[in-house]
Amino acid sequence: MAKKSSHINNETDAEKAAAQEKESLAESSAETEKEEPKEKPVLPRKRLITRNVQLLVSVVITAAVVLFTVTWKVFFDNTIFGQWHLDIPNDQSDTADVPQEEETSDEAVPSINYEFTKDGECIVQLGTMKVEGTYQLGSSEENGSLLSASVFSGNSPIFYGTYGYDVKGNPFTGRRIELIDLYDTDADPMTLEEGNVEVELTPFEDFKTDEKILGKWYDDIDKIVYEFTDDGYMIRTVTGGMEIKHAYSVMDDGYLIMKYIMDTEQIMTSSYRVDGSFLYIDDVKLTKIANAPDVSSETSADTSAE
Repeated sequence: MAKKSSHINNETDAEKAAAQEKESLAESSAETEKEEPKEKPVLPRKRLITRNVQLLVSVVITAAVVLFTVTWKVFFDNTIFGQWHLDIPNDQSDTADVPQEEETSDEAVPSINYEFTKDGECIVQLGTMKVEGTYQLGSSEENGSLLSASVFSGNSPIFYGTYGYDVKGNPFTGRRIELIDLYDTDADPMTLEEGNVEVELTPFEDFKTDEKILGKWYDDIDKIVYEFTDDGYMIRTVTGGMEIKHAYSVMDDGYLIMKYIMDTEQIMTSSYRVDGSFLYIDDVKLTKIANAPDVSSETSADTSAE
């Protein structure tokens, strides 16, 4: 019986030793896994190829869209939206119905600017005179693309009529609009070049102001807002959407000297006096106002630049 018990004890000790060795190996394996970083899973080759193809297709589509847009813009863009100008020959002084003042300079304005907005507004600028009007686009089998414009200064047409038009050129060589008046067969074709030609109106060198005239004044008869600023400018906003910018200076003898630009630079002098809330320029009576009424959208009256 003693031998059997000894054998059982030996087996128990062996089992314990095996269990300890197994536990030691498990701990060693766990520590090894903690120390060694796990490798990132490698994507299968098919998934890599699919992803690269998708990226390539996206790049090709984007490039095709850009190429189409550029090609259309360069070769097929016939829209008239934006700014254009009409060059004026040096010997052409009757481009618009411009009043003659006391003095004029010999330097003529080189261009008339036109702007066509996407909401149907047409803005014509001749020198420092800006006039707002409208336009419509259409077409006919006989005349192709049509442009109907209605821009007036008072009762004087600035840009009015129905024209057949054709947009030619490209951004590299320059775009232009060729206009033919469909109802005035004697009128020469007009060519508008893309872009705006700025006209600079500088203040008088010896500019002086009178604080009593600064601000906004209203001519209730002709529906004109006058605004005198302290940096030497006077802006008239006329009924119907016309704006004229002047440079001005106060003279010591109760006169204003003013200049503005239309087909040429125009210079004039006017007497002025302030009586309370009224400003008299020659025989025109103006009322001082805190906030000028919006006369740009009112029905046009029979007004002119002067």
